[in-house]
Amino acid sequence: MDLLKRVLGTIVLVGIGFIIGRKTVEEKTVIKYVDLPPIQGEVKVPDLVPKWEGFRNPIKLIYIYKGQEEKVPQTPPEITNGGGFGGDKKEVDTLESVKRTMLDWNTTRKYAGTFFKDPKIGQFDWEATVQYNTLQRLTYKYTPVREQIKETRSRKWSPFLRASANSFGQVGVGGGIYYRNFGVDVSYMRDFELTRSGYEVGFSWKF
Repeated sequence: MDLLKRVLGTIVLVGIGFIIGRKTVEEKTVIKYVDLPPIQGEVKVPDLVPKWEGFRNPIKLIYIYKGQEEKVPQTPPEITNGGGFGGDKKEVDTLESVKRTMLDWNTTRKYAGTFFKDPKIGQFDWEATVQYNTLQRLTYKYTPVREQIKETRSRKWSPFLRASANSFGQVGVGGGIYYRNFGVDVSYMRDFELTRSGYEVGFSWKF
């Protein structure tokens, strides 16, 4: 009769552990942002139409001093009116200035940058090509991201069953429960050589 009570008591304890473990669940939400395939394109002349055009009067050249290759640092009124510049009244080489201006006008320049870069919405890059004082080519590339929400459910309390046997002729059966990584278990032990029985309490830790 005592043996039956001990076995029933062990079963009841294990059953309580299972009920507690099933009802105590810890939920965790993980948010990740995943890159999607880029969206890119190109716009070229004649699709690039200026929205507004203005004419500068008088015409501004890249002015060059006579007998020198250095640029005039600005366009002062004296040059605009055809006179010299500075205290020594250096003369401007008009022909060389026109050549330098035309060379600059024919030069191709590329500009590039990033409109925005945000881990939640993605990145937008652009590149523009300018020549003849006109936007010749515009390319863009948008790499969007998608939000992924993953909900995980992990038990704070995790019940388990166990059975054991050793070389001393003892066998045991029982169960226990883990709270996160720490576990406690109780087993009913039977010694067949000494014909006696008892309980064993154990502790464990998950790494």
